[in-house]
Amino acid sequence: MYRRVLLGALCVILSVAIVAPALSEDLHPPSWRGLQGTSWVQWEFLDEFTEFPAHPQYDDGYLPFGDPTISVTPGPGAGWWPKQPTYLQGGADLYDPEGVPGDGWFNLSGEIIVRLENQKVPNPHKEVWIQFVWEPQSPGNVPIVQLLEPYETPESTIPLVRTVLWETESETNTWRTVYHDVWHFDIHPNPDFETISIRGGINIDELVIDTWCVAIPEPGLVAACGSAALCLLAIGRRRRD
Repeated sequence: MYRRVLLGALCVILSVAIVAPALSEDLHPPSWRGLQGTSWVQWEFLDEFTEFPAHPQYDDGYLPFGDPTISVTPGPGAGWWPKQPTYLQGGADLYDPEGVPGDGWFNLSGEIIVRLENQKVPNPHKEVWIQFVWEPQSPGNVPIVQLLEPYETPESTIPLVRTVLWETESETNTWRTVYHDVWHFDIHPNPDFETISIRGGINIDELVIDTWCVAIPEPGLVAACGSAALCLLAIGRRRRD
């Protein structure tokens, strides 16, 4: 029995390793990546854009339910930059260490809208896990992330996890900091697609989105779990007796 459990765990680990991207900013991947019903997609924004809204092609991904669409609409005077401000201040080693560091960054001051396709099955719910790297354009600026479809959630400025990647040593622009954020949505029930908005007075890079169409457990699996729970309850009672 122990060998079967160990083999099952090993299979799950291998399945995650097969589909997981090797990304410098993939700091906090979801624990369910690689399971049945999951997908992931990555944008690095390496290509130059001069006309907007821009529709960058994704750089990598596992997309069994269809390709996502993305629209980037910077605010007035903003756009695509080849080098981030922090790159010029000494933060170059943060970005794309296996390629050309510091390349590709949206000076946003506007909005990114992403539409993600789903498994067309009425499953109970859908998990969406968003990671991106950003820095404020001025003191106090933060990203605003919101689910737009299938229903609209309140605007949020508080991520699930926020990690500081780099801080300036400048004595004048002390607010110059690069962050890695994780945002999470739990959608009930699983829709055919969802649309997500990321906006604010920020510079943004390296967007990674994982999704999981959580399936309804098979009746046999539910019965097995129920039997296991009853067995554990019985064992516990015997030990107390």
